[in-house]
Amino acid sequence: MERFFRRAVAFAAAVAVLVGAVNLIFGAAMHLPPERVTPEVDSQVRFFAVWFLALGPLVTWVLRDLPARGALLRLVFGAMFFGALARAASMVLVGLPEAPMIGATIFEASLVLLLPLQARVERGFVAT
Repeated sequence: MERFFRRAVAFAAAVAVLVGAVNLIFGAAMHLPPERVTPEVDSQVRFFAVWFLALGPLVTWVLRDLPARGALLRLVFGAMFFGALARAASMVLVGLPEAPMIGATIFEASLVLLLPLQARVERGFVAT
């Protein structure tokens, strides 16, 4: 169980780094036709790309001492869940995005499902 949890979290960290890097390099042009990219939208995409880039190493750091740093992982995954809810609200209010963004929403929302497993893993540290 602990191995699965650590691998799932490491995978999420790798996805964050990959998504952040790709969005930092390509900016909003990755999401919109070039004629629709404004400086404001491109700036936002690249700004948030750096946040994703930072999340990967942060989550990896948390895994190195889960009992002491677990609260930070709960905070990160909780924030990702609320981000997924914000994306879902956008889908209702503005319309459905392309399939990759729907997939991102599902992925982000699913991270919260790891929290009960994290609690079990952390209890295992306390019991030993």
